[in-house]
Amino acid sequence: MVNAHHDLVVFTLPEAKDGRDWERLIDTNLPDDDVESEQPIRLTFGHDYQVTGRSLLLFQLRPVRPPRA
Repeated sequence: MVNAHHDLVVFTLPEAKDGRDWERLIDTNLPDDDVESEQPIRLTFGHDYQVTGRSLLLFQLRPVRPPRA
């Protein structure tokens, strides 16, 4: 997600087949100490993410876990 506009936009994380949720990998608006967190930020389908002006975000889909045998 890229927001080239100067103002905030709201991005709704979509539902994805064979996925369980989204993991935020990059948000260029966050301070470096927040990005280096040991625990990844996981967001559910339908979550409204506020994207600040002139920023870039990268999310990774986390796949559904296969059933245990």
